[in-house]
Amino acid sequence: NEAAGLLPLHSPEVPVRHWGLRALPGLLKLLAQQSLDADVLNALQPLGDAQLAVYAAQAAAGKQRELQKMGLAWLRRWPLHAASGLLPHALGKTPHTAAAQAMLRRLLQPDAHGQPGAVARKLQAWAAQLPHADMAAAAQAFFQEDPLLRHPAKVPALPLADPAAGITS
Repeated sequence: NEAAGLLPLHSPEVPVRHWGLRALPGLLKLLAQQSLDADVLNALQPLGDAQLAVYAAQAAAGKQRELQKMGLAWLRRWPLHAASGLLPHALGKTPHTAAAQAMLRRLLQPDAHGQPGAVARKLQAWAAQLPHADMAAAAQAFFQEDPLLRHPAKVPALPLADPAAGITS
């Protein structure tokens, strides 16, 4: 199965259709070797695994519209796998932190009535059961944080200063 990552494949969907989730090690090796494209993201769709969440988030946060749709489709189809795969990146300092935070916020958006959606309720219940208390507390803080409070609503005015006169306020 690991050899699937070494074979030249015309389409990564073939091993996924044939072996299902057992093709994941080869698919992960393939993802590490090449950039994301539509064929690879299409092969990810039937597989639900936390290791794939970062790749789906990268595609959803990217600039190509087709890849964005496919990445968001995976994240919506597998929300618990997405959360468990993205939460360590969203709470830590990794190269994927910004994309992970953005995609988790998107999954946690409230419904039309302002109540947490079904996905958000499942994620909060999942985070409450994390094995370490500090991880559970950090996850709950992330879920309850308002991203709009991170940026000031109004940029303060610059203080008056005259460098030539040596006057600063």
